[in-house]
Amino acid sequence: MWVKELPANYKNIDLQVMTVNAAAQSVLLTPTASIITKAERVMLQAHVDNTGTIYIGKTGVLADGTTGAFQLPPGGVMWLLGKTYTQWFARASLAGQTLFVTYMSGVE
Repeated sequence: MWVKELPANYKNIDLQVMTVNAAAQSVLLTPTASIITKAERVMLQAHVDNTGTIYIGKTGVLADGTTGAFQLPPGGVMWLLGKTYTQWFARASLAGQTLFVTYMSGVE
């Protein structure tokens, strides 16, 4: 996997853990830490113990990946760059899959 070089230090980091299901798409959780008003980077990681695939895409993402979504197998990682994370949704091939969402802002 190719990852653009990222700044080494962020002042603000907020981790959210969400459960993703197959029945309906879920908008990515927003940061709870008030210090993060506009995340500069968002890291998505599927839990290594997941038994299904999580699909990340725009609204209308399906649980089989046929809508052109990014696939996150168990342990898979992807980055969202910029401040558009509220436009992304998650859906899983099986119910009860765990997705870690880490928001970063304030490059030192």
